[in-house]
Amino acid sequence: MIEVKKITEEDIFSINRLLESLNLVPYPDLGKILKDDGFITLKAISNGEIIGGLIGRFSLDEGEIYDIFISKKFQRKGVGGKLYGEFEYILLKNGIRKVFLEVRESNLKAISFYKKLGFVEGGRRKNYYKNPSEDALIFFKSL
Repeated sequence: MIEVKKITEEDIFSINRLLESLNLVPYPDLGKILKDDGFITLKAISNGEIIGGLIGRFSLDEGEIYDIFISKKFQRKGVGGKLYGEFEYILLKNGIRKVFLEVRESNLKAISFYKKLGFVEGGRRKNYYKNPSEDALIFFKSL
């Protein structure tokens, strides 16, 4: 069974280790983020182990997803959908009616996932990503 809970200070090392294992950039300032009421930080747990997470925020009337990350062993098993469902629930509870994100244009797996959740492409940021340089596609969803 997969549980979704808020990330705590005790989880910082495990979250950053998971991000590194996926070749993603860790959050050196995650402790600060956890103390900011505008951020939504969620972890997915299976058998006591953190297997994924979502980091996002909301401000005024919009939400934004910074990262959704899932352990390779648990990808394509509904974990991302569970994390996003809880994120959307929190946004709605806070009166947020629109959410957006950026994704590398080459990340076809993520693009497919976001489209499945009801996101639509709404723009492009030229050379947004570095190492390698790549455009970001902007996706949004009205809640």
